[in-house]
Amino acid sequence: MEALIEIDPNVVFNVIVDERSGDNLRLQGKADLQFNLSPNGRMNLAGIYEVRSGHYELSLFGLVNRRFELGEGSRVSWRGDPLDAELDLKTIYTVRTPVTELMLSQLSGVDPESAAQYRPVGALSGIVKS
Repeated sequence: MEALIEIDPNVVFNVIVDERSGDNLRLQGKADLQFNLSPNGRMNLAGIYEVRSGHYELSLFGLVNRRFELGEGSRVSWRGDPLDAELDLKTIYTVRTPVTELMLSQLSGVDPESAAQYRPVGALSGIVKS
């Protein structure tokens, strides 16, 4: 049996990576795949799934929980065994932090007035005073 599989860009795939920790992958994108089932039961899948959006949620022993958004250019490729996909995922993790934390090593030995421009202003931490 041979089949051409077209995946609609509106379809969302949810993959449970680790049920105990809650790690999961959510993908949305499009693909044109070729599937083949031989008389002996061997399956082959070939093609590329182009990820348009999604995320990977990671939990490390319940202590650390992170959500990584999937970026442009992410894809899943198959070249044979349907269970042996190659994942090429570009991830984005956004962190809000005061600029002083990032500039700490650069501010060593700088006069306090110059260093003050990197302190948070009110509730808008991370904004550099001009």
